[in-house]
Amino acid sequence: MLIWMSRESGIPAEQIRATFTDTGNEADETYEHVLYLSREVHEIEWIKPELDFYQLARKKGRFPGAKSRFCTQELKMKPSKAYI
Repeated sequence: MLIWMSRESGIPAEQIRATFTDTGNEADETYEHVLYLSREVHEIEWIKPELDFYQLARKKGRFPGAKSRFCTQELKMKPSKAYI
């Protein structure tokens, strides 16, 4: 999407804001890809939630699972909404 936005959409680059919300538990390849895109395509701003994945799991007393899906809401959605 970022490549299309920055190269094909016709939207001026200064009007595009790209973000990556870091859960602290992403694959190394994900971090490498985000850094690559930020360097080669368009700057990406990193958003850090108050707690990372492991801190949130400790606070909740469990890891997220099929019956308790709290990580996306807490680590992606809320920090992104706060940023906006």
